Amino acid sequence: MKTLPGNPIIMGDLNLGWALPVRGTHWRSLRTMNTYPSWGSKIQFDYITAHVPDFGERTIGEIEIPDLGISDHLPIGVEIL
Repeated sequence: MKTLPGNPIIMGDLNLGWALPVRGTHWRSLRTMNTYPSWGSKIQFDYITAHVPDFGERTIGEIEIPDLGISDHLPIGVEIL
């Protein structure tokens, strides 16, 4: 990723709870919400993360995406301003 242009963002179903994808790193979660299971979410497995030194202090807006009932995970989204 260091050789790619732009600001790195990692997103997806990482199947890691308790903020493990960002804990103790230079990454931050751009959206924090419980996403699994969709019928009674108890844990965050889905993340949108940014590398802080590259990303800076940009404003993040939360986007509410309705549960369409097609997954056992809730969708998450952000608007980067």
